[in-house]
Amino acid sequence: MVSDLFHSALHPRRSSFPIDTRKRGKPDMVKLIFRLVKEFDAEAVIIISNQPLTEKVVYGMVSRGIPAFGAIWDS
Repeated sequence: MVSDLFHSALHPRRSSFPIDTRKRGKPDMVKLIFRLVKEFDAEAVIIISNQPLTEKVVYGMVSRGIPAFGAIWDS
């Protein structure tokens, strides 16, 4: 399956998981990612998401002194 290939190619300490928003609602992704950064002792965050969430997470991490990278929507 394609998802198995994708996950096997990633670093073993990466965090990628489904969140069922129908059951639990939308989580505070900045808070969640910041917790994971501390837990993994991560040096940076890379986010692949829609524009509003990417911008929110990148701003939230950079404002806490954590390098964060996402897509650029400037065209």
